[in-house]
Amino acid sequence: MSQWVRLWEDMPNDPKWRSIARKSGRSISEVIAVFNFMLICAANASERGELDGWDDEDVATALDVDRDVVSQIYNAMQGKVLDGMRLKAWKKRQPLREDSSAERAKAWRERKRTQANAPEEKRIDTDPNSNEFGSARARARQKNRSINSHGRSNGTEGFVRSVLEDIENDRRRREEGAAEIVPMLQRER
Repeated sequence: MSQWVRLWEDMPNDPKWRSIARKSGRSISEVIAVFNFMLICAANASERGELDGWDDEDVATALDVDRDVVSQIYNAMQGKVLDGMRLKAWKKRQPLREDSSAERAKAWRERKRTQANAPEEKRIDTDPNSNEFGSARARARQKNRSINSHGRSNGTEGFVRSVLEDIENDRRRREEGAAEIVPMLQRER
């Protein structure tokens, strides 16, 4: 399985690379390239931070340089970034996380799932006087639960009944109004 390594932001400008380059007689780019191979080797070691399996010849081949170039850089790194076969600042620069990304992703998916399945009343503020986000919807919901001027509930369950009653009342008013309008029209003549 591939391992991740952290690369600190000021790594390319760290003055120790210039010192190692001068001591080894090699360029800074070659020093940084060898160090990157060391990071990868240390990340894949059975004990992270150790250079288990390090081979100057393999790194030289990968970088298309002579084996002596890698050996010179490796030797110049002793005391600066290497302590024997161990990267000196490994624990500082490559700390283990308390949780893995898989655990974080699982927790995130669980939060999303529970939020999506939560009843709407739990997701927004239900206090009609609150100034927090969602209070407009909460006030509207409270208003819908109240009793209208006709004594009927404005809630969802009574909405259809209320509309049907309003239609019936309008029909009755029109019939009664028509009966009253005819005599009025006759009087105006």
